[in-house]
Amino acid sequence: MPGIAEAAFRQIPIIMISADRPEVLLGKLDGQTLPQQDACSPYAQCWQIEEITTEEALKQQNLCLAEAFSTLYKRGGQPIHLNIPISEPLFEFTTTELPTAKILPPRLASNGNDISSLVGITPKV
Repeated sequence: MPGIAEAAFRQIPIIMISADRPEVLLGKLDGQTLPQQDACSPYAQCWQIEEITTEEALKQQNLCLAEAFSTLYKRGGQPIHLNIPISEPLFEFTTTELPTAKILPPRLASNGNDISSLVGITPKV
């Protein structure tokens, strides 16, 4: 946490990634649960990244991540916090490669324009 606060004061863009269990399991005495959303507030803005189970969820998370990454470069640079809930504890990790993701250059994402068309979704209104 001190490193995130220092990055905020020095305007250093840094990404903090945390993992916990889904919000529905918090407060139910389920193992490995700890509410982490906004754990770094006010020093880093937090995005809750949901587990992807559908193509629409993938598009929504792409937009969420594009917004998060664009925030890295606002106001001269700032830290962000990505919190990724995992429904089942990782006792065994069998994934051999990560999925391909569409990454926006910071200049496109941080100019204040609507970026939803660039990640292939229609924003919810």
